Amino acid sequence: AVMDRCAKGARWVRHALFQKDNQLGRAVIEVKDDEILVNGQFRTSIDPDMVGNHLRSENCTNTNPPGERRECGGWAPHQLLNGATCRRWSPTHCRQTCWDAGEGVTGDDCSTWRWNELSSRGFVGKLCWAVDEVGGVVALDEANGNCQTPKYLPNPGIFLRDTTKAANAQEVAFVEGSPGILSLAEDLSPCPFRGYRFIKVGGDPGRYFVADDRLGLVDNAVENPAVAPDASVCMNVPMTFVNKADCK
Repeated sequence: AVMDRCAKGARWVRHALFQKDNQLGRAVIEVKDDEILVNGQFRTSIDPDMVGNHLRSENCTNTNPPGERRECGGWAPHQLLNGATCRRWSPTHCRQTCWDAGEGVTGDDCSTWRWNELSSRGFVGKLCWAVDEVGGVVALDEANGNCQTPKYLPNPGIFLRDTTKAANAQEVAFVEGSPGILSLAEDLSPCPFRGYRFIKVGGDPGRYFVADDRLGLVDNAVENPAVAPDASVCMNVPMTFVNKADCK
């Protein structure tokens, strides 16, 4: 069953786009009206200067690495796809070349595309893949593309123009693991953000997080079968010849 968003250990994250968005095939991404939607679902607003999305724009240098026989531009993208070479150079050398190969440094923005520019032209395309962290590399392609030669942008942090979309979680105790990832420190009852996908942590302007729903384990022993919390959730497998002797 999906873990309750108010249960201890429930996870909330700051990045708007997920690698799992493509579990069922290429996701459709729309960037319009200063918003990003994936398969029709709102993910984040776009701050014009991207500060609200926790991103920075910059012109990435292409400083040649010392000791290499080839300059940055002498490497073909397919030669850098395993990431080892770019990690060896990171973060000071060949930043543009590595970005163009999809191996950019998290936090860089060396893209020729910009989220706010895509919004201005009403972009509809494919979300090929994404690194699950703010500033992680996201690969996009045109609607008729095949994701073989995508364009790369940084994964935006969540920014909400309509702050009523988020529940206030200032008084809630969280455990912060990796940067941008919160887990509930304890079960919440009553739950202050029941029915919300987004929460706001801290004072103004605060930080916004979205629920990263994941599976939760439940006790389901023969002597004590689990009870489904609602009719749309089935805790048990159907009775078959394999389990009919013990199935309840």
